[in-house]
Amino acid sequence: MKHLKLVALLALIIGCFCCEHPQEEHLQVKNVDTLPPVADFYAKPTKGKAPLYVEFYDFSKNEPTSRYWKLENAQWEGIQQIGYSLWGNSLWGPVVSVSYDEAGTYDATLIVSNAAGVDTLTKKDYIHVLPPEPLLPPEPPIADFLIEPTEGKAPLDVLFYNQSKNADRSLELLKCTFCLGDENIKCRGDYSGPLRYIYCTPGTYTVTLIVRDVEFGLADTLIRKDYITVTDTGLYFPFP
Repeated sequence: MKHLKLVALLALIIGCFCCEHPQEEHLQVKNVDTLPPVADFYAKPTKGKAPLYVEFYDFSKNEPTSRYWKLENAQWEGIQQIGYSLWGNSLWGPVVSVSYDEAGTYDATLIVSNAAGVDTLTKKDYIHVLPPEPLLPPEPPIADFLIEPTEGKAPLDVLFYNQSKNADRSLELLKCTFCLGDENIKCRGDYSGPLRYIYCTPGTYTVTLIVRDVEFGLADTLIRKDYITVTDTGLYFPFP
């Protein structure tokens, strides 16, 4: 009987100790709620000449599940956009890439949300787009030419070489015209060279070269008076 009483007493003591000191793992159980997002972003570059290409990066905190961008006067794939709805993690790259084609100062806004709430960040005058560099005209053309030969007996076979400077931009934009001074052929029209012409009539001839830059309206003229001398052979060569 004494042994039974002793066992019952020990069981009562152990039970009380366990009630006062529950298992530690039960004390650590707690409920963790989703935190509302905190909007944050940056862009690069934020200043430059038009057209300015800019990449926007989202670095919002607390895992937003949706993003909405409002980029003032931005162009995306040639279409002006006032907003973009995008999802997912963007820490490894830009959320959106846009271009600004007009000079000015522009705001940028990011709105992020998740199950716990919404947050908005606007950066005023964040993007600075400077005017593009003016299209400067090239160096003006300088007319120059070489002729071989410049004298001889009729019929005189002559080659004309265009040696103009600043005149190699494009044959479509640059027009070269030789005026040969022969009554039979006053002008040969557009010329890129070399040009061949046969003088059949004895005499002295003036040669003119006109070089024009059609795109920028630039021109230069070189006149060499009495530059070609054709002497008589006593024979007659009719002009074809």
